[in-house]
Amino acid sequence: MEFKIKQSELEKCVQRAQGFLSLKNAVLSHILFKTTKEGIEVFATDYDIGLKSSYMASISEPGSVALQGKRLFEIVKQLPDEDVHFRHTGSARCEVTCGKSSFKLATFEVESFPEEPKAPMEKLIPLDPEVFKDMLKKCAYAVSQNESRMTLNGIFLELFPNAIKVVATDGHRLAFVGRTAEMPVKEQSSVIISRKAVNEITKLLDEEDGSLQVGRADNRVFFKKGNLLFFTREVDGAFPNYEQVIPKKNTKVAAINVEKAKVAVRRVATVADEKSRLVNFHFKKNKLEISCDVSDIGEAHEEMDVEYNSEPLKIGLNSAYVLEMLGHISSENVIFKMEQPLDAVLCKPTDDDDYLSIIMPMRI
Repeated sequence: MEFKIKQSELEKCVQRAQGFLSLKNAVLSHILFKTTKEGIEVFATDYDIGLKSSYMASISEPGSVALQGKRLFEIVKQLPDEDVHFRHTGSARCEVTCGKSSFKLATFEVESFPEEPKAPMEKLIPLDPEVFKDMLKKCAYAVSQNESRMTLNGIFLELFPNAIKVVATDGHRLAFVGRTAEMPVKEQSSVIISRKAVNEITKLLDEEDGSLQVGRADNRVFFKKGNLLFFTREVDGAFPNYEQVIPKKNTKVAAINVEKAKVAVRRVATVADEKSRLVNFHFKKNKLEISCDVSDIGEAHEEMDVEYNSEPLKIGLNSAYVLEMLGHISSENVIFKMEQPLDAVLCKPTDDDDYLSIIMPMRI
């Protein structure tokens, strides 16, 4: 096998592959290169997620080679902006040269590399990439970090004939966003996509232009965007009935300036307990008092104007949860809908009825 590729293209392709390598597995720490008529195909996988991509290259001799991915990336990003020449004669070494630099890198048996799963190309359905990316980013912060609850370790994606919905929860908070869209599906379908897969999909959506398509086959979900084909194993298990968690009758409503709330909560949270991060929110007529009192740390108190006309209400919230929620609100104000001190708090932007967050209060 022998080919040449621009250093910038090679760096991009090897960098993309880094998130799909398993450094704990000798096979899965490698990247597979295959020549095609137009250039090269690059494949990396840790079995759970994988990425296949294609790039323009000048082919002198067809073939394939598997190279250690992390090591190759460290080399490629330091090469000059010139053509990189790969030459592999079937031995245990692959020659890589660029300008006056040359390397002989250890190879891995191509036959031992995992097979690429077959994507249902004829059944892929279109998604708006910008809308889908925005939905993922609005919900990803609420994904559980607890590895023992696998069904909460990802995002719940639902497709309907006329809508798409994305949900994430860790049991203490929840983020939901729905968007109207004409989908070429006859009935509702759903899947849980792992946290790691969501992170990699979001990166690819950030950097690559082009249309987006999605499909399912053999317990995997496939996303195609431009010359990239991403796949992830579906997370087994049932996602909680999130609709039961969303409060329907919260009658106490406050409108709060997002930026002012961020500043106030950050200040007060500097003296919050590092484990619970508990901060008190005391709503009064058109006033919000944010406070914290920890015996071995100290006290903090902030007051801000809000729109609130219900009876006084004092609730305890995790300040980190509040700040993360506020960080994903793009409108000037956020609406808090509350009922009793230990009832779920519903938060939503003033300009988007289909995006909401739920935060469970703490005992004060």
